[in-house]
Amino acid sequence: MARWRAFRGGVLLYAFVAAGAAIGGVGRALVSLASIELAGSRFPWGTLVANAVGSFFIGFYATLTEPGANIGLSIVSSLLAVWAGAIMAARLNRLSGDRAPSASTE
Repeated sequence: MARWRAFRGGVLLYAFVAAGAAIGGVGRALVSLASIELAGSRFPWGTLVANAVGSFFIGFYATLTEPGANIGLSIVSSLLAVWAGAIMAARLNRLSGDRAPSASTE
């Protein structure tokens, strides 16, 4: 019986993680599409906004569920995660081939 509960608990955990990933992926796509419409595609604003909001919610939830947690440290760590995500997105955006066309020498 205990083995079944452990198995069911593990399956439930994976189901919750999968549901969160699905909701997060759809949310990120919608934010990216909205930011492209509003601000253009020169900078990945959608990625920055999605990282900022997601990091805040994850950090806030982790702070609330951990006994004796420090909210200030949680906010600082979430802002650092947003900064790292923005840097990574900007670098990956450069690798995508979105470069200005070079002048031909004809």
